[in-house]
Amino acid sequence: MEEGLVTNCTIYTLINKQRVRPDGTARLYTRITIKGAGSKKIPLPLYWPVENFDYIHNEILARSKDDPDYLTYTALIKTEQAKYWRVVKRLLLKDARFNIKDIVSGVRVGEKGKFVATWMLHKVVERQREKEIKYGTARNHRCSAQYVLKYRPEDVEIAEIDSKWLNKYLVWLMKYMAYSGAWSRIKDLKGYINLAKDAGLSIHPDFDNHYLADPEHEPVYLEKEEMDKLFELYKDPNLSSENRSCLRAFLFNCFTGFRISDLKRFDPTWIVGEEIVFEPTKKRLTSTKEHIVRIPLIPIAKEFLKTLDGSNLVDRSEVKYNKRLKTIAVLAGVEKNITSHVARHSFATQLAVLGVPVIVISKLLGHKNIASTMVYIHIADKIRKREMEKLQQAFSSYTLEPNFSASA
Repeated sequence: MEEGLVTNCTIYTLINKQRVRPDGTARLYTRITIKGAGSKKIPLPLYWPVENFDYIHNEILARSKDDPDYLTYTALIKTEQAKYWRVVKRLLLKDARFNIKDIVSGVRVGEKGKFVATWMLHKVVERQREKEIKYGTARNHRCSAQYVLKYRPEDVEIAEIDSKWLNKYLVWLMKYMAYSGAWSRIKDLKGYINLAKDAGLSIHPDFDNHYLADPEHEPVYLEKEEMDKLFELYKDPNLSSENRSCLRAFLFNCFTGFRISDLKRFDPTWIVGEEIVFEPTKKRLTSTKEHIVRIPLIPIAKEFLKTLDGSNLVDRSEVKYNKRLKTIAVLAGVEKNITSHVARHSFATQLAVLGVPVIVISKLLGHKNIASTMVYIHIADKIRKREMEKLQQAFSSYTLEPNFSASA
């Protein structure tokens, strides 16, 4: 018998001598006891003669000197007990209060928790039984698990799932649904992986680095008609030099997609041939690799650089720059709240609407996480849907009902 003196927990073997089979054997059990918290018997798929059981030390005895099954049965019993002891030790290391239910549940988690879809389906049942989630939520979470199995029929180990895997899965999901739907499936998946982490299961070190843009907080962007208004204002001879300089930087950025931190430090020496080549200011603090972004310099963007005259594109603070952009929006008749970030968002959205592959847009923006780029694909899908609705409205007066009477 193994005994945890500090935890007042004992895990040992017993035999049900009250129900002996005709051959003199009875089922063996693993018994867990916590002082002051009761005990629980867990049946084993093993039977042993009741006369060959040591009721003092709670262990089986060999039936003969060369018993061929004794060592095998003993190993199986010890293996079962070890599973429960591992959970007890894990709970102790967490310095957590626990009961027998926690121990048994911990073992089940270990048995179900290697593969993510299997873990999700197991955990959904448990959470619904414990009334943590309602029927509708449980149904949605089961559906999210089924999508994982559709993507990987053999299931995938939780420890394999990192940012790269999640990004590929997101792209695959968007073949079947809009970004908002894919976002929900990924959100469910990540939620259950976090539950696995809380339960002591191993996850990939990169898992927590994954970022998924919230579809309910779409970036502000300009459509072509709104950009046309800004172009007209830029050509207005009465526009002040301060406003023209600010607008020049903004329109240039609508065709290059810089972050404001890089736009402020733009240097013409970055132009190499027909490309802008630079290392962005923003990069992961943990990254040791050089991160180079290459943006093709199209003719319209070049036009805005002809009048630069060696000065910076943005020669003021971001706050003052944004304040000037609000004035420009009023002058141009653009009702959206234009800020320094709107140019970058407009650049990415226009590319997505034109059907440029998401991986290309991601590289142009300098994203290391393709999930950050997917929000623009989502916006482009909404724009296309809206344009199709215009087509429907244009032909709304059409009817397929015949307007003639059938001839006799």
